[in-house]
Amino acid sequence: MTDGPAEKPIKTIGPHRYERPLAVATVLFANAWIAWAWLAADNVRTINTTRLFSTAMMGDLDREARPSGTQPPGTSRPSPLHNLLSAALQPPGAAKPPAGSLDPALRAQTAWIEGTVHWWTLGMNVAGCVLALAGLAGIWSRWRRILLLVAAVVILLATAATLVCLWMLMAPHLGGLPLLSRWTFAAVGAGLSFYGFILLAAFARRPVATFPRCA
Repeated sequence: MTDGPAEKPIKTIGPHRYERPLAVATVLFANAWIAWAWLAADNVRTINTTRLFSTAMMGDLDREARPSGTQPPGTSRPSPLHNLLSAALQPPGAAKPPAGSLDPALRAQTAWIEGTVHWWTLGMNVAGCVLALAGLAGIWSRWRRILLLVAAVVILLATAATLVCLWMLMAPHLGGLPLLSRWTFAAVGAGLSFYGFILLAAFARRPVATFPRCA
């Protein structure tokens, strides 16, 4: 009695060959993500502090040139809601400028920027940790496809939140920082989200098992 022809193994069509390398790449991307967030936050804080001190140095001269009780050209007093949100966003232990040294609008903008940058940095750090954990677990786990899809969603959500925060920093009634061009917005969005789209393109389609055809 002879054995029949050996059956051909089942083939799987899908991104399984790239799952582990992309999991390793996700860990590396997470480290770069966190480092960039710290550098960007430090840059915004530097700009905010420079504006604060330069305005404070010129404040006395400006107040002497203006009638008492008037606002500088192009500025307005912040609304109570703006002051409430600025106080809520203010990070714990943050230093506040003296009430009499600066215009109310600039004080509110400074507090808004400090609070926004603080909570944005915290959110980006959490997102980076999620990416790193998803990548590390995906290196050895059989569920790496789902883990990397979660990482892709986290990247895209964090990118959207970053663009919203960037707009808030530049809005005249919120942060009041100098406006950036649309190309800068596009570059930031593309630079943060490109790896998320790579993961979606690689893992959005579920692997399909194919069986050998019968003779």
